[in-house]
Amino acid sequence: MFESLREKPKSIFLVDAVGAFASLLSLLIFIFLTDELDAIPTRIKVGLSILICVFIGCGMAFYFLAKSIPTFLRIVITYNILYAGISFILLLIYFDEIKWIGKSYLIIEILILIGVVVFERYFLSFLKQKS
Repeated sequence: MFESLREKPKSIFLVDAVGAFASLLSLLIFIFLTDELDAIPTRIKVGLSILICVFIGCGMAFYFLAKSIPTFLRIVITYNILYAGISFILLLIYFDEIKWIGKSYLIIEILILIGVVVFERYFLSFLKQKS
């Protein structure tokens, strides 16, 4: 995958958008499977879903509109850090309201986002060396 990104670095935005879409799907599946358990309060589920939709739109827009890949990649990295941070803050604020399965979901989501941010930062440093 890294090789194909090297050849078409703008594709990183599509990869990020697909990742956000996968995150949205996993959240919707999680909501569907755990709705009776009320694992995560509805206001948190709705808020996270809206944020993810914004990130999907940004990733797609950046793919088509980005002139400076490093600049827009920094924005994507910032968005991913913000989403992980918001998820973590919500986890702390609503800790008593979120059931263990909801806590597990949010923690896994945060860990995945940390991995994504590390990869994107690595790719950004590669782009800087290349230019």
